[in-house]
Amino acid sequence: MIEYVFYLNLPDAVERRNNMEKRFPTAIRWEATGRDKVPKTLDERMVSRYNIKRDKHLARCGCFMSHYTLLKHIVENKLNNVLILEDDAVLHDDSVKLEDIEIGKGLTYLGGYFHPLKMTSKEIPEVISREGLNRKSSDFRIIMMLSYAISDWQFAGYMLNYIDSQKRFRAIDIMVHDFPVKQYYIYPALIVDSGDVSQIDPELQKVNSTTTIHYKLKRHLK
Repeated sequence: MIEYVFYLNLPDAVERRNNMEKRFPTAIRWEATGRDKVPKTLDERMVSRYNIKRDKHLARCGCFMSHYTLLKHIVENKLNNVLILEDDAVLHDDSVKLEDIEIGKGLTYLGGYFHPLKMTSKEIPEVISREGLNRKSSDFRIIMMLSYAISDWQFAGYMLNYIDSQKRFRAIDIMVHDFPVKQYYIYPALIVDSGDVSQIDPELQKVNSTTTIHYKLKRHLK
């Protein structure tokens, strides 16, 4: 059961904001952190590939900070059953009522895509899923923080404590695999991405890598 819905949105992403207000009328906007607002300490602790462009590195930092500050808000206000969306999230089935969604005790993905543990691998993991709520194993990752729910504010606290204990950071959707909370996913996915151009890497046209309800990317499909 979902009680609160937040979506992350940059100040200048007005069109995305308008779209989210139409898709999720009751959702609360959470202002995302732009490249120019990234703290120096986060910039220095974030690990990026040596050849990554500066703007993309800072955008990843901003994405990380956006999720981090929202998690802090959840803990400080002791919010339970919270759904967090990025502002390119689209509900796959309009008949689904968010308040009726069953989530696990911990963190539950409502969308994203399956990926092997090794980030450089191009092999698509074979994941056997049943309809509804599935317990995520440690054998694969779910990439993208497009849509996930946290059942209890204390779990958000465990996630924050883990992040704070790390000397170096990676992209938030990579780090989440190691968060010390039970993880689940709903199959088929309830949320897919809109196909808008990535705000982290504008050179990447997301229309070529839109997620599906089967937790795959369209470019992976044959």
